[in-house]
Amino acid sequence: MAANPNPTRVTAPYWTILWEGARAKLGSDLRLGGIFANKAGYHGTRTGNHPANYSVTRAVDKRGPADKAAAIDWTFASAQRGDFAHIIKITKRILSAYDNPADPRIGAHNTAEIYGTTNGRTVTGRLHGRPASSDSSHLWHIHFALNRELVGDTFTCRAVLSVVCGQSLADWKAQNKPKPRTYTVKRGDTLSGIAERFHTTVTVLARLNRLSNPNKIYPGQVLRLP
Repeated sequence: MAANPNPTRVTAPYWTILWEGARAKLGSDLRLGGIFANKAGYHGTRTGNHPANYSVTRAVDKRGPADKAAAIDWTFASAQRGDFAHIIKITKRILSAYDNPADPRIGAHNTAEIYGTTNGRTVTGRLHGRPASSDSSHLWHIHFALNRELVGDTFTCRAVLSVVCGQSLADWKAQNKPKPRTYTVKRGDTLSGIAERFHTTVTVLARLNRLSNPNKIYPGQVLRLP
């Protein structure tokens, strides 16, 4: 894995996850079209854009690192040769997740801009939650931008990568299922004291842990917390 060539403008998650992670999964057909570019829009930084530019006016784009790019271009060598099957497949994966309200990995809540092709002839995408199109270069590269507040967020970038690489929503949810909170009982603890400490009730703790007698807990016992 190569080192991030421009860490002052490209976040670590964009480089290691959205670029190197995608390349590792999708193979040598994928080329890096670019992340940072000193120009207007999401490839540029917030401080490098005019204050009225569309990529810096929303609240979600006013937060996050001001000196980092927010877009990545995935170029498909096969599409440049006229074979659009691969870019079509990946574009469809991304747009399908974006348009699915039940899929939290990619959507209007975290994604600013997408362009690609679903037929090899026309460019389609989304911009700030609305259908959009762009120039014909997106017939051979996918342009993707997170909201600027998320460009350094590892969890979000990994969620995007799971879509790009074709992981099912069910598998992703299972992989990212939150681990239940627990507390290990210490000498002198009471269930009422534990309940107060974690802002819950004795009744809830007793039910969650199937305690027939809430007055009987012992040191070393692991209790689930709500």
